[in-house]
Amino acid sequence: MLSERGSDPEFFTRWRSVCVESMTLIDVLSEGELYFYHSQHCGSVWVVVGAQSVMVAYCQDEFDISQVRHKVEAWDRARKDGVKPELGSELGGAVYAATQDPSMKRLDVAWFSAGDWLGVARLSSLKPQSERLPPLWPETYRDRLRQLARERAQRREWPEA
Repeated sequence: MLSERGSDPEFFTRWRSVCVESMTLIDVLSEGELYFYHSQHCGSVWVVVGAQSVMVAYCQDEFDISQVRHKVEAWDRARKDGVKPELGSELGGAVYAATQDPSMKRLDVAWFSAGDWLGVARLSSLKPQSERLPPLWPETYRDRLRQLARERAQRREWPEA
């Protein structure tokens, strides 16, 4: 029953809209926007929101953006191929990946592994973390976070026509 929750369109939509609004935008990648969120109750997660996709993974020992980019590429390949990540693989920490096909009105879940990460989507009001750095990241990356936050705010002010 819990795994069925992952294929619920409302669950998918909540990650794409409500959840990421409170998260730190870390980078914009070809696979989607990369977010970070830390909760003392649910741990730290990476969330990648693509044009029609969502991927969620536990934050592990990534100490710079290049390590995260490498993992995001692997997660995205696995999502597209419908491959469930194996424990201890390069996909380490990956817990959810889904793709929406709007023309077919279908949500394809590549993988769903229940865990405390589900608490992030359940929190009624996520504490905003627009500039929270992942553990072990250098303070110098904070300038990039501020730049991305400004760009995100501008996109909200002037939506594309």
